[in-house]
Amino acid sequence: MNNKEDSFLEFLKMESFFLLIKPEDSIYTNTSIRNSFFEDLENLVKLGLKNIEISWSNNENWFDFVSDIKIKYPRINLGSASIVNKQSIEDFSQKNRF
Repeated sequence: MNNKEDSFLEFLKMESFFLLIKPEDSIYTNTSIRNSFFEDLENLVKLGLKNIEISWSNNENWFDFVSDIKIKYPRINLGSASIVNKQSIEDFSQKNRF
């Protein structure tokens, strides 16, 4: 496992890397799945991940989920992918007022 981590860390030092997250709806309501996601994200952040794009979702809990990411990782560059309608633009604008 260390070889993979070392390789990923070296890659992050040399190149910009954007992690695109397209969560299934279960992540917004299932605490176990959500906690597992944040554990995995924590490991990536420790390795040097700095850029995340998260797909916009019409799920009523999307904003809270993205807010949790921003609060837990204030130094992460966080963007929203798939902005396709007025609601997604409003949600994205509201999220970026932190």
